[in-house]
Parts: sequence; structure tokens; C-alpha cells
Amino acid sequence: MSSYPKYVILKNKLLEKIKSGVFTDGKLPPLTKLSAQYKISLITAQKAVKLLEKDGVVTCHADNRGTVIDQNKTAFLKGSFEFNPFKDINVFNERKIKIRYFNSEYTHGNKTGWDEIKNSFQRRYPWIELENIYAAELENSMKSDVIQIQGRDMGHWIRKGTIFPLDDFIDGDEPWLNELHSAGTTSCKNNGRFYGLPLAFSIPLIYLREKADAAKISELDGFEDLLKNLVKQNSGIQFSIGAWSFWSHFIGEAKNFLKKEYDRQLIRSLEILKYQNSPVATPFSEEFFKRHGGMFCAYSGTTMPFMKYLKDYHAYFMPLTPDGINIFAPLLSCINSLSQHKEEAFLFIKYASSQEAQKILSANNSCFPFHNEFLGRNLFRPEHQAIENAIPKFLDNAKLFDTSSNFLGITYENIINPSINKFIDNSISAQSAISYMRKRLRELFEVYLRIKDK
Repeated sequence: MSSYPKYVILKNKLLEKIKSGVFTDGKLPPLTKLSAQYKISLITAQKAVKLLEKDGVVTCHADNRGTVIDQNKTAFLKGSFEFNPFKDINVFNERKIKIRYFNSEYTHGNKTGWDEIKNSFQRRYPWIELENIYAAELENSMKSDVIQIQGRDMGHWIRKGTIFPLDDFIDGDEPWLNELHSAGTTSCKNNGRFYGLPLAFSIPLIYLREKADAAKISELDGFEDLLKNLVKQNSGIQFSIGAWSFWSHFIGEAKNFLKKEYDRQLIRSLEILKYQNSPVATPFSEEFFKRHGGMFCAYSGTTMPFMKYLKDYHAYFMPLTPDGINIFAPLLSCINSLSQHKEEAFLFIKYASSQEAQKILSANNSCFPFHNEFLGRNLFRPEHQAIENAIPKFLDNAKLFDTSSNFLGITYENIINPSINKFIDNSISAQSAISYMRKRLRELFEVYLRIKDK
């Protein structure tokens, strides 16, 4: 694979043809023809022609004159000097193109890995300078060229026009896409179009201080029994998974919440969530581990601050019913629609999904890479080794939780949280809480679906 941008390669191919007198009419072909002939995007073709115009080789006209070749420059190009098709590449070493990556993973614990990816990328593409923007700098996110998002929020960002479709860069069945697990590439599509590339994913896990029978706690019954035993033993318990996300594991798609046939799962999940307020529950913090907490549930990617304690714990999958979905939370890299350097941005997000970059993620990050070579492997987290072999099977059966973050926020704050709090305070029964939430959610969910389908 050439390390030069496609537009630089095309520019020099066109220079060769101009030098050889191929364009007898004194004009370059239209951008659409160049795009089809060289199997590149219109954006790439336009950038190549603009470089030629900047060098004074051609003049671009907005009218029907098209892109006219400067005959004086053509005569010069036909001189006797030796032509170097990459003579201008040194310009990039002196005047680099800077792209910014809004990276929610660029935190203290993850910086080492991301700096290594940055340096590796810049060695491969020396004319591009990459800057990681930390998540706390949210006001700068829209000024970035590449944006890291949660897969479930992709529809929200598409509707806002924030992220750019990758049709111009991905043409059909690209071989390198086959190196990534299909769950990752599927999560990047909306209505058949790519809007991002898969980076890594988190999985909801149970972390236990004492070893347990994985087969027993893989069922909801076994999971509940484990919780009851931990309460009896006065062993600390904590959940770091939101109620709605937790329910999605047990009842599948959000619309299943509206079906009474799922009452049993919903009531039992409420009972499980109630353990957060049991006498032995403690805040999800370092104090939890210092007090030798027995169990907590969290997404694997959120546990970086507690890494030094987790080596004493054992990881198990959250139990799922056959209808369970959202077993993984994908991180995607997308191009900002406002970016002036979309070609360079795509080079980066493609590199971030490559085998080289995914290996670095595997060794330095608490998430799991999507690349098939490292699928399920997390060299950084030894407590995950026991579950690595089962991760591909999990992803094979995975689906995405298809609800916008706006809808989640409204329902969680105004309906779900107040109802759960009343149940935990013993003000209402589990069935009453479920019935009330179902009535309110049905009203909102039907409105949401009508808006979404427009």
C-alpha cells in the first residue's frame, strides 16, 4: 500500500499525462470522469486538480471551459530534465497537514497507547500531524476532524449532520474491512451507508473477588442466587450500569419493554437493581475495593481508574436471555462534516482499525479490539483472559440498542429514575412500577418511532 495520499498520486499521474501530451484538447477530463477512471472519490479528484492549479499547471473555470492546461507550463514539463513524479512530496515534510481527533479514550490511563498510535500513524504518513483532544474539552469537539462516538448514538449524530458518510472513501467490498469482525462494521452503517469505522468495544461484565462457576451465573437464576449469597455474607456489591442499559440485556429491543410477556424479566431485574441500595452496597469508587467488595458489574471499558485493584478479581459475562442485545458497546471513529481535511481524516480512521493499531489498543487499553487477529484479546487486562475465547461467539449474536440518546435521556430522567426510586423506597411494588413506566413509555416511544421514521 502506498504511503502517499491518493490525491498526490493522482496529481502526479496527471502531470505525467500532461507531459506526454495525452490531453490533446488542452483540458483535463471532468472530475466525475477522473473519479470513475481512477476509482477515487470526487473529493480526492478535486484535491488533485487543485494542487495542479496551485502549481500553475492548469486553470479551473466555473463555466463550460472546464479545467484548461497552461501550454507554457506544458512546454516546460516536456523539457529534457529528469521528471520525478514525487518531487513535491518534501513540501509535506515542511508544511504538515494537521488533523484533530476528539478522543474520549484519551484519559490519563490510556494516554500511553494513544500516543503510540499517534506516533505510529505519523511515521506512516509523515505529512500529517495528529492531535488528540481529550474528552473534557467538549467545546472543541466540533472543531476536530475525527470524532469518536458510541455506536448507539450514531443515528443522533447523523440527524444533526455532524458526521460525514464514507461512501467517497469506501468503494464496495474493501478487503481490509473483512479483517474486522462483522459486528463492528455493521455498527458503523446506517441505511446501508458507512458513517464510521470500528475502533474498539466494551462488554458488560461481572467482576468477582472469589471464583465462581461461570456456567451457573450465566443464567439469570444463578446470577440472582449469587447476589443473595453475597448479601448474606455481608460482601460489598455495586452496579455501574444504568437501569435502561441493564434492562436491554434482559429484554432485548426497547419496544419489548412494552410487552407484558416480559414482566417476569423486568420485575426480576428491578429486584437485582435494588441490591444497589442494600446494606452492603457501597459507592463505585476506590473505597469499594479497599473494603474488599465482593462483586460489581460494569462495562469493561469504564474500569481504567480501578485497574490496580482488578488484578485481584475474576471477570464473567453478564447473564443474557435469548432476547438479550447490546452485549457490547462499540466505539466508532467518524469524520466531522465540517472538516477541511477529510482525506487525511479517513487515512487516520482507517489506520486506527488496522492490525497494527489494533494490536497497540490490545496492549494498552481496557477495551477490546475489533480486528479478527486480536478479537477478544486484551493484553492489558489479565483478569479478562478467562473470557477471551467466548467473546467472538458473543459478538456473532450481538445486536445494537437502536434508540437515540435524546430519547434515553428524557425517559430516564422523567420516567425510569423516579419509578425505580419509589420501588427502592418500598413506596410501590415492582409490578406497579413496571405498569406505570410501560404506560408512559408507550406514549413517548410511539411518538419517537414516528419522528424517527420520517
